[in-house]
Amino acid sequence: MKNIFLFILVLFVCTTLSAQEKLSRFNNLYLQNINIEELPANSRLSDFGPSLINGSLFLTSNNESKSLEQKYKNKVFYDLFSVDIDQEGKVVSTRKLLTELVSEFHVGPSAYNLVTEELFFTKSNADNPRITPFKPFQKRDFNLELIIAKKQGGQWNIVREFEHNNNEYSVGHPAFTPSGDTLIFVSDMPGGYGETDLYMSIRYENGWSLPKNMGSRVNTPGKEFTPFVTSDGILIFASDGLEDGTGLNLYYTLLTDNEDLSIIKFPAPLNSEYDDFGMVVNKNHRFGYFTTNRPGTGDDDIYRIDFNMNMVALKGKVINGFTKTPIEKALVTFEPPVVIPDKIYSDNNGDFSVEAPSGELKKITGSKPGFKSTTIDYNDEPTILIELMPEVMLKLSVRDAETKDYLADVNIDFNGEEEFLSEPGGIITRPIDGDKLYYIRGTHPDYLDNSLSIGAEGEPGLIKATLWMYKGVLGKTFVLENIYYDFDKWDILPQSAVELDKLVRIINENPDLKVELGSHTDSRGTDEYNVWLANKRSNSAVAYIRSKGITNGRITAKGYGENQPYIASPKNEVEHRLNRRTTFTITGLSSSAPVISSVHSDQSAYGKTSTATSTVGRAVVPMVKIKDIASQYNIENPTVTGTNYRVQFYASVKPVNINSRMKEVVEKFTKYGIINQPEDNLFKYQIGPLNSKSAGIEVFDSLVEMGYQVMLLEYDGNKKVKMLLPN
Repeated sequence: MKNIFLFILVLFVCTTLSAQEKLSRFNNLYLQNINIEELPANSRLSDFGPSLINGSLFLTSNNESKSLEQKYKNKVFYDLFSVDIDQEGKVVSTRKLLTELVSEFHVGPSAYNLVTEELFFTKSNADNPRITPFKPFQKRDFNLELIIAKKQGGQWNIVREFEHNNNEYSVGHPAFTPSGDTLIFVSDMPGGYGETDLYMSIRYENGWSLPKNMGSRVNTPGKEFTPFVTSDGILIFASDGLEDGTGLNLYYTLLTDNEDLSIIKFPAPLNSEYDDFGMVVNKNHRFGYFTTNRPGTGDDDIYRIDFNMNMVALKGKVINGFTKTPIEKALVTFEPPVVIPDKIYSDNNGDFSVEAPSGELKKITGSKPGFKSTTIDYNDEPTILIELMPEVMLKLSVRDAETKDYLADVNIDFNGEEEFLSEPGGIITRPIDGDKLYYIRGTHPDYLDNSLSIGAEGEPGLIKATLWMYKGVLGKTFVLENIYYDFDKWDILPQSAVELDKLVRIINENPDLKVELGSHTDSRGTDEYNVWLANKRSNSAVAYIRSKGITNGRITAKGYGENQPYIASPKNEVEHRLNRRTTFTITGLSSSAPVISSVHSDQSAYGKTSTATSTVGRAVVPMVKIKDIASQYNIENPTVTGTNYRVQFYASVKPVNINSRMKEVVEKFTKYGIINQPEDNLFKYQIGPLNSKSAGIEVFDSLVEMGYQVMLLEYDGNKKVKMLLPN
């Protein structure tokens, strides 16, 4: 056999099998118990070219109602019709003419590209009539061409012609590989092996490649036509040149570049002493159709094929692998695609049911956005369970900052959207959105409110975090871990700043809270020196905290030196280190209501003050939607239109008096405007609106230099578009 050129763009099932084994499998599985029956939709003339399209059967048939010019008045032409079918391929409706595709000459057969949702159909090229050898068109005086249509508004609309049509020869009888990237068709173009050959073309971004003859393994000196490719890469076609004097017969082989692979003739009753051609098979190989001119209703008739596979019922359930709750609308697919239906979605209870041929189903895959896809091996179980794990899981520990005990019954608020109570083990595990930043706030009657922010940055996996809760008792003292200073220095080191930021968050979350920050040294050195150094360090830490917007009246500094040792008589370096510590002591828990401020870019004064009160700190407060809070405190969005930029420097679930809390920010950036934006169930404090990204970057850089953690945001009016990188 001669070499052929063939691209393979089909994903084959059971890729570990050899090509010959795949053909044997096709024969053993589908061709051993075939029954056929004539379609009730056949007419008294000619019906052929079956094609499965979106749950319907398209067929090509004589249109006896068509009247043409006088010279064609005795000729009958073909058009496309459709009938509805059930899951077994049985016709359940009368045939319907596709009137939008009717032409004065031949139309059909057709093929549908599932990927591009395009209908390719054969049509007479009336520009240059001639004799064509195509069956059953061989007595018609027209070349054939391929036309492309798409469905719009419930109607098929012609969008263009196939780019390799040619007035000099015919191009027709289309078929697609399952990938949609390869078109196989029939043509009598010059240079072929016989009267008509099979050709293929590959779809690229800029169009279809030049047609390539599929070679002498498939093509003969006679006629090859009506190609079809099954879901597992089996090429089916008709030929009258592989056996002399037998007319058209149906054959199959694997769509491959293996030139030595066999071409196999279908057994009876698919082949007969008559012409048999135009065979198609549905995706899961449950049924198919073919055309024959054996005695029947008309000249050519379409028959339904029942492959009579032994089908078994399969039921399954899809659940959340963490919560064990049902997942609805999860997509379930099967490998190989032999199941009916070939894909299905779980219902409200996570359940699904299908039929599968006994012994043939190998793998089942469940998937849904927000979850990791799961594939399980199937071993003929009557029921299966598919567990899908969320893309990102958060394991949040809620613990007492002093005793390190895990705390139950702490109210945990996620972005003001959901609330949970920590479980008896002090752990909350839940899925989170990998592209979302979470503001997590804990409240308990016996503890100060505290919070933390968590983002997964789009990475799947498990995120672990701890929310430390501090007893809300007047006079209670807590140690701030990991506060370090260089020897004989009091500068705030980067690792110390991280810990001090946690205290800033606690103070912000508890508007009634006042604290004393104490610095303690070990007993080495004079008492006077240690007190002096401790005062330097505590004042330095307090200055850092005040730089974050904490007012003078809410935090004070105290240097204790060696006067309050954690261990009275230290014996080693470890015990000396324990004595060198930074603490904070609760000095005030008065119930004072927050003062609310909303400063807009078009205001000369800083906002409006509300006398409304709120319950803070000491009790679990029912979650209130942000729009209700904004209304309560008389906060309105600024009137802004078009693209604008903002720099966000603070956010809280409670409104705050930004004038006093972050006075330096207000004083420095009031010329740009300061916005209190109720958004995403948070109160967000932003500088802006700014007219350009460059102006936003300038403000961003200034705030970073001041020690703030900020975000540069783009808005359309008052609707956030995205977060920007300051570059």
